Amino acid sequence: MTEIPVFKALNPSKEPITATITVTPTFTNGSVSCPGLGKTFTITVNPTPVISNKAPEPICSGDAFTVNPVNVLGGDIVPSGTTYTWTVKTVDPAISGATASNTAGVVSISQMLTNSTNTVKAVIYLVTPTSGDDGSCVGDAFEIEVTVNPVAEVVATPDSEVICSEGSTNIQLSTPTSGTQAITYSWTAVITTPSTGGTISGFSDQSPSSLDKIIQPLTNSGTSPGVVTYTITPHIGDCAGRSIDVDVTVNPSGQADSVDDQIVCTGSSTQLVTFTT
Repeated sequence: MTEIPVFKALNPSKEPITATITVTPTFTNGSVSCPGLGKTFTITVNPTPVISNKAPEPICSGDAFTVNPVNVLGGDIVPSGTTYTWTVKTVDPAISGATASNTAGVVSISQMLTNSTNTVKAVIYLVTPTSGDDGSCVGDAFEIEVTVNPVAEVVATPDSEVICSEGSTNIQLSTPTSGTQAITYSWTAVITTPSTGGTISGFSDQSPSSLDKIIQPLTNSGTSPGVVTYTITPHIGDCAGRSIDVDVTVNPSGQADSVDDQIVCTGSSTQLVTFTT
């Protein structure tokens, strides 16, 4: 009996490779060799995923990350139809949303993560790839490290204000959570209740900055109170937190119509003076 020795088949590509082998038997007797009909068989070597560790772009708290490994010349090998399962290798207790997945047929790695602190946190997944269309070959596990940036809340003090025309707003901005990240604030301002017979002026928007007070002199040229609404948004880096609204009511200045002068003789009574607006 003749055997073909066992050998380790290697396929460094992302597609199956098939080798065709033809075996020809030969009978030898009396120094005469008689070849028979050849027998042919194939050995197909399916590819196995080979994927390096991944570190996707950081996400903001409450957002989702997605990793879709792809073939890279001289790098990752991702056979057609590759699927993934994963476990959570390490996670900070402040991160929610990181869970293991053994669901069959998952073709990308994606989860929404929430960071409940004011500090950058991370999650590390251990992902096992399995080739799909090309033979269900299980590759070595690789890691995905996801950085989750925090988002801030903003508190306005006071949460609404009433001022006189030509008076100034005085709104203090703060965040209730502490941490190592610098917090900036931005706001927009619009008239939400017009003043009768006039308008309100003096307000302006603010791009993200370290300003933590809204101090703007506002003028009401009308004859009734008007309202300017400031929409304030906190930021940590490129991550914007939940916006809040602060209404500033701007009262008009007191107004009175002109009153006619009077001339009376001594001992006489003046005329009744009535003030109108």
